[in-house]
Amino acid sequence: MRPPLPAALADEEGCKDGRGVCFRRSEIWCRCDVVGDYAERRTILAIRPEEYKLPNMPKAFYILTPVEQLYKMYNEAKEREYPLFEANIREYLGRNAINKGIIETLKHPQDRSNFFYYNNGVTIVCNNVKTAANSNQIEVIKPQIVNGCQTVNSINEVLSTYTHEDITKEFSGTFVMVKILQVVETKQSFYRDVVKYTNKQNSINENVFGGKTDLFVRVQKEFKERGFLLLIKPSDKNTFSSEYCTKEKLNELLKLANGFSKR
Repeated sequence: MRPPLPAALADEEGCKDGRGVCFRRSEIWCRCDVVGDYAERRTILAIRPEEYKLPNMPKAFYILTPVEQLYKMYNEAKEREYPLFEANIREYLGRNAINKGIIETLKHPQDRSNFFYYNNGVTIVCNNVKTAANSNQIEVIKPQIVNGCQTVNSINEVLSTYTHEDITKEFSGTFVMVKILQVVETKQSFYRDVVKYTNKQNSINENVFGGKTDLFVRVQKEFKERGFLLLIKPSDKNTFSSEYCTKEKLNELLKLANGFSKR
């Protein structure tokens, strides 16, 4: 049974249920649980540069994390409308060949225990990481998943078909590697390189970095308001296909386009 949140956090707005992921206003305080029985087996590798007198290295943690924890984190973010993937320039690409493989592994009762070895893991960049003495809990402030969006969305797609009780029962032995990097705002070039070099499984084009700028996002929005869909990121095709999957939605778009062309 997971211990309750510390009182200092539980009293904050949106943090009164004692669950493992805590949202406070526009931030997430994420307590990434490493199951107690595994804590003594060094399931967290902590890179603390200050202890090794390496000031140019960022603080980092490599964690053996239950897939259930990522599932909860994803859904808490969605419920609170927190942009967990805001900084992930690729976002979810739908059921491509790689994502189908992830889903099939998670669905397989025997093979899912090997998920940790098959998967490249999830990379989270955040503003700050806090740890407590003699605890296997980690608080991650303002996390952004910059690599592993396909993994997290695939985990959600599979686990969402199970009840809470069945998730705990069926996936208690299914883990994924989570890498957490603390990146200060002054090191944006390092952040950019983390995104670029960790996104190798589904190849990433240098040009897509421009697709997340305010200018392109604003132009895309204005096009959409006029009935035209502008693809600026690889994930847009999947996003729009899901959004306009019915005849009614397509007719709404066509009506906007026809209205604009008659001006």
